[in-house]
Amino acid sequence: MSVKPITSYDDFKKIIAQDKVTAIDFWATWCGPCKMISPMFEKLAGAADADKIEFYKVDVDEQGQIAEEVGIKAMPTFVFFKDGKKIKETVGANPGALDVSRTSSLSLVDQMLRWLMQFLFLAHRPASSKLLLNFYSLFRDKRIICCNIFMTL
Repeated sequence: MSVKPITSYDDFKKIIAQDKVTAIDFWATWCGPCKMISPMFEKLAGAADADKIEFYKVDVDEQGQIAEEVGIKAMPTFVFFKDGKKIKETVGANPGALDVSRTSSLSLVDQMLRWLMQFLFLAHRPASSKLLLNFYSLFRDKRIICCNIFMTL
């Protein structure tokens, strides 16, 4: 599965109204941190079960009405919706937060990984072991984080 662009307000309303989790990357073409985290978001989309979660992106400069309604103030911002309601949000415009080796707190990537794992686990418990193995292969440097998160669910 790939990350799909949302190109209209009407499409946005239909997409977030789904009964599955929808992850949206609010970004801008001029945003350096957005460009850095975009490949990670693409990897998450590629590893996810399309029946449980979908990944989208919104260019805030092209879709100002959507960005305003969601309350986007900085980029990148990652927002998770389900049944038309915002269930999680994280704002990350600090490139240093993306490097776990330089910080003791959870980085934006770690937060995204944790939330995604929680959503996938809660949505489909029998496949959780397989999901963990998929995350291991995609995020080799994050194995301890994946394992710790998995054990707390």
